[in-house]
Amino acid sequence: MNQTIINSNRIEEIQKIEELINLASDVTLELGTVTIDEMKRKEFKLKEKAVLEIHNHKISEIQIQDRKITRKKWQTRINSQRNIKKNSYEELILALYDYYTNAETITDYSFESLFNLSLEDRRQKRALAESTVVRYKKDYLAFFTPLSNKDVRTFTTDFLDDYLLSLAKKFHEERRSEKFNNLKTILNMVFNYSIRRGIIASSPVPEDNYVYTKTIAQQKPKPEDKAFQPYELELIRNKCLERINRYTYDVNAFAILFVSYTGLRAGEIPTLKWNDINFSLGEIHIHTSQVFRNGSYESVPYTKDEKGIPQGGRKFPINNKIEKILRDLQQKQHELGINSEYVFCKKDGTCMRTDSYASALRKLCIGDKSKGQNGLGLHLCNNHAFRIAFNSYVLVPIGLPSTKRAELLGHSPKVNEENYTFGLADNSLEYIKELMNEYYSDADPSRPNIISFKKKEKSLESAKTQALI
Repeated sequence: MNQTIINSNRIEEIQKIEELINLASDVTLELGTVTIDEMKRKEFKLKEKAVLEIHNHKISEIQIQDRKITRKKWQTRINSQRNIKKNSYEELILALYDYYTNAETITDYSFESLFNLSLEDRRQKRALAESTVVRYKKDYLAFFTPLSNKDVRTFTTDFLDDYLLSLAKKFHEERRSEKFNNLKTILNMVFNYSIRRGIIASSPVPEDNYVYTKTIAQQKPKPEDKAFQPYELELIRNKCLERINRYTYDVNAFAILFVSYTGLRAGEIPTLKWNDINFSLGEIHIHTSQVFRNGSYESVPYTKDEKGIPQGGRKFPINNKIEKILRDLQQKQHELGINSEYVFCKKDGTCMRTDSYASALRKLCIGDKSKGQNGLGLHLCNNHAFRIAFNSYVLVPIGLPSTKRAELLGHSPKVNEENYTFGLADNSLEYIKELMNEYYSDADPSRPNIISFKKKEKSLESAKTQALI
């Protein structure tokens, strides 16, 4: 244990200021007559005072010769065996504050140990979702196990360049290039935490992905490369219909077929209830979702875009195809004596789980190698591919502006334009014409059968915020 710990009252005072700064940053407002910068300066002064009250070693400015260039550093000793160097006095004080506010003195410098400590630190400070923590751990086990016992103080940039390049080649061959960014995130998390704790002076993680991009020539996937193609959508729908007719009750096939026409998020499917479906008004109310928390799935009264605060959700129009899917499912449940409030429920009436839906979609698209099943032989197998396809194959040709497309899918217009919208190939036009017909009103063929939504009244705080942007 550290011999000296910063007074808890001082820590509490600093934490309150940090909360105010975070709040002010989130809403881009000033706190009275005090600006965010002034609050940050006050926070630093409090940390500096807390550190200097207990730090017994000299803090000095030194000069270091690096490749014939003289660089200034600030350094101090934190115990009898270790000192730390930083580029500025401010950075050094912040590193000392982090060191003294951690009760446990680190003695295990292995990559595995620092990964666990840094992940817990990030989980607490950023309130990571349980599913995100699980993903970090899975990625670590899959790709960093060989480095588990390596001392973080011995890592070099050249070593990491070579290691990342070997992984990059593997990802490229397996068409999993998105994993590369996940691994860089883990590396930065581990080594930045090590710097804050005074274990290393600088990070060995390559600043850019030059080695990876130069060797693999991998470009960021375009939206059209992340969407199911028209013929793939037909394959998926036909397979779902085949399964619905073949099996007594295949709720996953119903769910996949439904999402292919609506573009709902995977987490929004399990919590959808029959009282959210209004056939007479021709609309679906999407206002709940399923999240993975504390080791299990649970329903929450908001969707992903509402970020933990219920705001009424969104409405989605029901066309003839969607209504038939829901009516057929309702009839099937009635015949089997399944009485449940959930639309996509299991045979016992309980709601399905997001992971079971995702697994069913993956097996349908690419198969299950462990069981020798090939699936449809597609290269995409995620629910997101439905959302992008629905946006660009249906909503864009209909002529909806990005604001309305974003409203239907539950995200911002900017996200819609940058990540969900792409131009259509000539060979897609006939298919698009068919899809467009499904979304036009029978009463008035000249107008899309899209529900109009009431404008939300802005709160006084929201109005002030937008006035300042």
